[in-house]
Amino acid sequence: MPITFNDIPADVLTPGNFVEIDPTGAIEGVGIRPHTALLIGYRLSTGTVAQNITKQVTSDEQAEGFFGQGSQLATMAMNFRKAKPRTALVAVGVDEAAGTPATGTFALTGTATASGTAQFYIGGQRYGVGVSIGDTATVVGDALDVLVAADARAQFTSSNTTGTVTITYRHDGPEGNDLDIQMDFRDSDILPAGLANTTTPMASGATSPSLAATITALAGTQYDTICSGIADDGNIDLLEAELATRWGPMVNLDGHLFVGFVGTFAATQTFTEQPARNSEHTTVVAPGQSPTPPWTVAANAAAIDAFETGQDPARPRTTLVLPDVVAPKAGNRLDQNERNLLLGYGASTTTVNPSGQVAIERLVTTYQKNAQGVDDPTWLDLTTKRTISFLRWSWDARITLKYPRHKLADDGTRFSPGQAIVTPSTIRAEALAWFEDQELAGLVEDLDQFRTDLVVERNTTDFNRLDAILRPDVINKFVVSATRLQFRL
Repeated sequence: MPITFNDIPADVLTPGNFVEIDPTGAIEGVGIRPHTALLIGYRLSTGTVAQNITKQVTSDEQAEGFFGQGSQLATMAMNFRKAKPRTALVAVGVDEAAGTPATGTFALTGTATASGTAQFYIGGQRYGVGVSIGDTATVVGDALDVLVAADARAQFTSSNTTGTVTITYRHDGPEGNDLDIQMDFRDSDILPAGLANTTTPMASGATSPSLAATITALAGTQYDTICSGIADDGNIDLLEAELATRWGPMVNLDGHLFVGFVGTFAATQTFTEQPARNSEHTTVVAPGQSPTPPWTVAANAAAIDAFETGQDPARPRTTLVLPDVVAPKAGNRLDQNERNLLLGYGASTTTVNPSGQVAIERLVTTYQKNAQGVDDPTWLDLTTKRTISFLRWSWDARITLKYPRHKLADDGTRFSPGQAIVTPSTIRAEALAWFEDQELAGLVEDLDQFRTDLVVERNTTDFNRLDAILRPDVINKFVVSATRLQFRL
């Protein structure tokens, strides 16, 4: 029987024209890889979905219903969807540990001798309180309390005692310590005369829950992008270990973790520099002293990267805007030298564009040194990992779709063209065609080098196995332009 059929039996005797459909040759080109993002964060008891249960999220209202209005996770889902609403999004809620919520205070004193507006900023969100002559600190504090209570999506509560307004994060744990509170953030903000304020930053939040059970609940499911609002060192370690396993050849469920960090240059360096962090599976997005919570920063950046990975994994994310991130004050922004150093310390940096928007400068991973402690730029750029992950998926999809039930023979074996048989030469030709498709898509370069280095051979021990070495030269990024301008008079 010279031609291999999958469904038409060799011994059919009844008359008829039998046509089977074979899809193995239908797919050409690089293919389109589906991309799913996962958010991990705190839920509230008002949510309808229990902890460690994943739910697809397609609207803001749905996120709030699932995880509770004002929860960290519902807020992250809204931040993600604002940046890129069409990316497939799944979220999993986590209950708080028996810990302590973070608190901070606005301590107002005095009586207003001029009218105006007292501007309070909590997590980058402005709450403007109208002030009239004669208003006491207690009156102004009560007005702020009313504004916060009216904001159903606020991630915090407030209470006023004779002008001292206490802000309390909704969840127990250290994450609330990163909720920025301040007055008069903008240069035009002026506290009305007669009033004074002392701000005590958020602090005392303690005890994060372990994400071990959450990770177990995710077993076997592909999530290309994972963003966690619970981002203490211990839980980042757990997520990195899980991603390292998923990245392995016998699992092949590639993914990447996003977390955020807000703070000074020194604090950012301490958080990301090896040995604190050193993984190709994590990106820490660090916009400096932005008043935006780090989980919002992470959700925005994860959404942008997830969408761009689906469009073109190799293209730099530079200049893409993070819509929910508020720029640091002009005097507190990281300068070029500081940002350059932080990139070497494994922190991803942002800039502020002429419109005052925070934009990605460069997304890197926290990987800095190899196992021997030597500086290693292999996984510096996140786009490198994203590209390699796509190439692996593309190669796997090409072989499994085109040769799902084939036999294996040595080169030179005589068989009819219609037989479901591959030889090393067959797969070598397929590899070259695959590379040319990736080259046309702008993901790789140097076909001659790839052809020279390509190895495809039958395993000498297991005759049912074909071994190959593919060495694609991954396309580089136009990140730095250096020019010497030599002028003459």
